[in-house]
Amino acid sequence: MESAAIIGLASQLSAVQQVSEQQIAILKLANEQSKANGAAIIALLEQMPVATTKAGQLINIKV
Repeated sequence: MESAAIIGLASQLSAVQQVSEQQIAILKLANEQSKANGAAIIALLEQMPVATTKAGQLINIKV
């Protein structure tokens, strides 16, 4: 192979490696954000009031 072809191939491989590293970083950030969203949803659900009686007990129907 010519030295120019080798240099070109090395440059392409370097670019592919950089893109791969960027994709990995993006996936890690997306996973962290997903975990944070899940934790926030759970925190909101835990703060919601819980019903202590059945709705049917609160309805008074007269016929």
